[in-house]
Amino acid sequence: MRQNEGTGLLFALAGFATLSFGDAVVKSMAGQWAPTAIAALRYLLGAVGLSAILLARQGPADFAMPLPWIQLVRGVAVAMATVGFFSAIFVMPLAAATAITFTSPMLTARLMCSSCVVSPRITAPKQITAA
Repeated sequence: MRQNEGTGLLFALAGFATLSFGDAVVKSMAGQWAPTAIAALRYLLGAVGLSAILLARQGPADFAMPLPWIQLVRGVAVAMATVGFFSAIFVMPLAAATAITFTSPMLTARLMCSSCVVSPRITAPKQITAA
């Protein structure tokens, strides 16, 4: 069990370091690319890389989506948050923009828990936790 916790912490550390490095690269590109182009490139590279890993490890069956419209709503929310973050990086200090952006997963989860999307399957304690 200790090895799994240590491995998980190392993955988390690597993820945070990679994201921080990526944010610094985006900050250095201020004015050279539009925020939407940077967001599209970042997600395209991520989608291609993760799709290759998923295909190699799990096969094509894991690409099926039982409720694609929910994924579409979530994708639009994440895309709006990302474009907003990259726009903020151009005009704000990197640390302030990053701190504000850490709230976007909570906002996305809260939107998904709203009554028009998935509220019948999300209990009240989970909605409170997501808020």
